[in-house]
Amino acid sequence: MSTSTDRRRAALLREAVGALKGRNRRMVGDFMRSFYAHISLPDLSGRGAANMAGSAGSICALGAKRRGREMKLRVYNPNPAKDGWKSAHTVIEVVNDDMPFLVDSVTSELSRQGIEVHLVIHPVLSVRRDGGGNLKALLPHEETGDNVLREAFMSF
Repeated sequence: MSTSTDRRRAALLREAVGALKGRNRRMVGDFMRSFYAHISLPDLSGRGAANMAGSAGSICALGAKRRGREMKLRVYNPNPAKDGWKSAHTVIEVVNDDMPFLVDSVTSELSRQGIEVHLVIHPVLSVRRDGGGNLKALLPHEETGDNVLREAFMSF
């Protein structure tokens, strides 16, 4: 049964996918749906389509190439002219192998440093990469196998 919240979330995601630019639009759109799947409607509603697309596109690009157990990290203040989106806060993006207590460890360290966290987005996604570490496919969450990796895409 579809609720008004589900319909509003779907409409926001459609609008954000429509705001995507670039040749990897389909994969980033699929990524965006997974990235925002468990974010509350109030947190999504205040972001705007361009900012939702920019934020998801940014972390998707960060994780587009990742070799082995390499951790990817980016800390920046999004600039509309340079990044295509904006935020009132500094953004920390992390892409890493999924492991226990990963989000808790990062948020704990940020708190210890006196850094206030306003929003945490942290899906764990099943992905397939080629031999060079290039992201080739987002897979259903329940898919398993030798070539399926479980990776955490975290945005603070």
